[in-house]
Amino acid sequence: MTILSLKKVLSAAILVGLASPVVAETTEEWGHRVLNLQANLDFEAPLAKTTWVGSHNSFANAGDDSMVDYNQAYSLKHQLRKGVRELVFDVHWELNKMMLCHNNVNSFVECGDGITGNRKLTRALDDIKEWLNEDQNLDQIVLLKLEMTDSARRHINKVEKKILGSMGSYVYRPDIESSHGDLDSSTGCTALPSSTLTKKQVLDAGKNVIIFNTHDCISDGGFNNLAFYADNKQEGGASLGNVKSTTKLKDWTAAKSGTTMSRAKDAMTREQILSDADSVKMKPSNIEEWMLAGLNIFELYGFDANGSRWIKDSERPVQAEDMVWSWSTGQPDNWNDADCAAINSAGKMDDASCSYHLHFACKTDPTLDSNGWVVTSVTGSWQSGYQACESIDATFSAPTSLIELHALKDTIAETNGAGAVTWINYTDQKLEGQWLANKSSKWLYGRDWSTVAIKGGSGGTAFDDFGLLHLDLYRNKRHVTKINMSAGNRVDKVGFEYDDGNSVSHGGNGYDRFLEMLPNEYIYTVEVCVDSYNGSDRIHYLGFTTIYGNKLSGGIKTDDCRFTGAWGGFEVFAMHGRAGNELDALGFYLRRRD
Repeated sequence: MTILSLKKVLSAAILVGLASPVVAETTEEWGHRVLNLQANLDFEAPLAKTTWVGSHNSFANAGDDSMVDYNQAYSLKHQLRKGVRELVFDVHWELNKMMLCHNNVNSFVECGDGITGNRKLTRALDDIKEWLNEDQNLDQIVLLKLEMTDSARRHINKVEKKILGSMGSYVYRPDIESSHGDLDSSTGCTALPSSTLTKKQVLDAGKNVIIFNTHDCISDGGFNNLAFYADNKQEGGASLGNVKSTTKLKDWTAAKSGTTMSRAKDAMTREQILSDADSVKMKPSNIEEWMLAGLNIFELYGFDANGSRWIKDSERPVQAEDMVWSWSTGQPDNWNDADCAAINSAGKMDDASCSYHLHFACKTDPTLDSNGWVVTSVTGSWQSGYQACESIDATFSAPTSLIELHALKDTIAETNGAGAVTWINYTDQKLEGQWLANKSSKWLYGRDWSTVAIKGGSGGTAFDDFGLLHLDLYRNKRHVTKINMSAGNRVDKVGFEYDDGNSVSHGGNGYDRFLEMLPNEYIYTVEVCVDSYNGSDRIHYLGFTTIYGNKLSGGIKTDDCRFTGAWGGFEVFAMHGRAGNELDALGFYLRRRD
């Protein structure tokens, strides 16, 4: 891959004698990887200032269904893996089934197998749920737009039932919001809170999916507790506007002051134009123009598709790499353990060693998109950015959109000259590959963690609760509230319950003892004892002690024990090891309590 400009700028002074590794990654692979990272850059911005890669008629794809023509080349799961975060479902009630197919709202002929599609709504919802649970995707937020046909609206209680049965526990419900019922208090019909709601708030609530409907309110309280409403039928709708040109979008965005979301769609398929008014809106040659105009939701046709049948106006559909506004091509590459991000001489992001001395990007008002940037003339290591920005009454910051990135690039040029390399508040120091933007030094300090090695045998199946640590990088920290255990001569099963309602358990049989934590109580020490049984080492004794001296133990102590202490402000937070019908091996993750 290309050795990028930040490395080139710094190499003469710092990187003499070092060589960038050869990265076996295609541009397409890089685009998928970085687009997934980019989805969390605007994590704490209100929805009206976020960027969503979407797919128009997401369900009408060649991977999940069979039909004469389709809008997307890849299945729902593959769209999500490639970086799509907004999905669109056209919902029909057909032959006593809730279906997804590509047809008009009031069409007499609805779903047709092999023609317009014939896939059950439940299966598509399950795809989202299954993707969220693969490869630690529970830090991601998905927007799901439901376009309800008349037949589906007449059976809205069945739509509600399907959502609850498949992925109800993942949905951020409107009744969580203080604005619940602001459109119709009698039914709980609620406008999408685009000026206040953030992805982080959704994740803090233990949820991953925001559902919204783009038609009039439905008089069904159950459905209205699951889906928000956003008027996209005309430009300037209350929560989300449907725009048709970048010129109108710029005027409208300025008038709305970033309080309302905007959406543009491409009504194209592999074979034909479905709507002349909405055809080939967004393509590689103009996608940056749409970003700079402030578009929030990009409902693209044929996202990431290749092949001559997808080409329209002599251009292929938008690819993942076309939607990357943040990182330079090939970045981040973790060369020389680079864990901090900077704006390079070309105005893009590179990763670099946090010890380099560079200028700092600060914001006087974090809510401003363009005119709140200040760049220091002084330089220092990345960690010094907090103090350097505070000294000028500003906040160490990173851009969360292409608009902000361009504004920062201009400020850098005005202050220190074009191309002056500048630190931004964006790092993966806490966990390699997990890039966190605009976090305070206190937040990062509170995510310190360490591993206690596994002790025990090789029987059973490996388990690892590492994902709990990963997810807590993006949300308010959870804590253990209850320890569960079952044991006889050996330990059969152990489990933790957390204050967000989630739990983990490892081993066989039900629990026969537990310890409930008091407020601010946490696991302080653990003792694990091992001995052989039937030719394999097993956990014969396990004992927990809390900071208040409360204890839970089981099994029989042996001569081979290990004592683990969570000193220095840490707590025992999660487990890893091996288990079958009994607990074969056990280790722990310690995390800072503060």
